[in-house]
Amino acid sequence: GDAGTGKTTLSLLLTKWLWQDFAARKAIPVRIEMRRYTARAAENCIADALGDKGAKLKELGLPIVFIFDGYDELAGGGYPRLWKANKLDDFPAGTKAIITCRPE
Repeated sequence: GDAGTGKTTLSLLLTKWLWQDFAARKAIPVRIEMRRYTARAAENCIADALGDKGAKLKELGLPIVFIFDGYDELAGGGYPRLWKANKLDDFPAGTKAIITCRPE
């Protein structure tokens, strides 16, 4: 959506709702602010965001909902392939990615 339409607010609310509904869905929400990264650094944003908890999350076997907020706000421009670069296929089955960005 365009600037000011509530993409970040939506990503914050979605993260909150997923945590509140954890018992029913058994999915762990992880919100990542993409404006903190350059396109090159975004290729490792999952490892950066999770730190040493990444391996533990994989061991739990629960799906993760990655919420990449502001994909278009990567410092320096450029748009890496987040799924492939961050090896999201290595996470448990059912893992999903949600990306917010402007339509530019």
